Amino acid sequence: MRTQPLISIVLPTFEPEPVKLAAAIESIRNQSFSAFECMIVDDTPDTKVESLLVDHGVLDDQRFRYVHNSSRLGIAASLNVGIGLATSEWIARADGDDILHPEKLAIQWRALQSDSRIDVLGSDYVSVTARGKKRQIRQPTGHKAIIMKMRAGFCAIAHPTAVFRKAALLEVGGYNEHLPCVEDLDLLLRLDNAGKRFSSVNSLLLEYAQGQKHRSDLNWRINLSTRIRNYSSKSMLSSTLGIVLVWMHTISPTFIKASAYRFLRG
Repeated sequence: MRTQPLISIVLPTFEPEPVKLAAAIESIRNQSFSAFECMIVDDTPDTKVESLLVDHGVLDDQRFRYVHNSSRLGIAASLNVGIGLATSEWIARADGDDILHPEKLAIQWRALQSDSRIDVLGSDYVSVTARGKKRQIRQPTGHKAIIMKMRAGFCAIAHPTAVFRKAALLEVGGYNEHLPCVEDLDLLLRLDNAGKRFSSVNSLLLEYAQGQKHRSDLNWRINLSTRIRNYSSKSMLSSTLGIVLVWMHTISPTFIKASAYRFLRG
């Protein structure tokens, strides 16, 4: 009999690379913490993902649930579909090209149990470029330091490392389905505005694939409008700094944007 999961993993996918998706799912199956469920929400128009899952025996594992969207929804709406299907109190994000450390869920679960105030929990990670170059990224662990870094324009919680309290996600309305990108930043800023508590564990728990060398101009513009819309008077200095930095990036030459993107990811 299937036991009640303690963590629900939501993995949205759209036309993934089969080898990378198979490796990502295998890293989930190999978690030492087994009390999880995983919702794979497929936005791909064909059945290639489902065939891959069948070929690898993933759907024989009762912890996995596959959902094929009847029409293209986009990543934000696909994430909301997965959250709606989740049956546990905690939601973990995953992507189809990232590799979870075998102890990721176990370590984060212990952190959540040790502090009942936490609503959002991240971790350190290893950034992996398209050429396979790896770099360790260390993040602040305390709430104030995380918020200051995030508001100032930097990545303080890489989204695939995050575990969220489901009630907190529902309280702020989940992901903004009107955004074509930066839905992760928008969610984190709204959670901060709602007074939710952030934390992070200082363990390298994910290999995070960095497919793009730089953000598109559209991404920078939406990043800017998202920061303005979610401006926090509680973090006035860092919020203003973040808006100014991102605005500067929107008017910078492409080669500067590429360097800035790599810098802000760290």
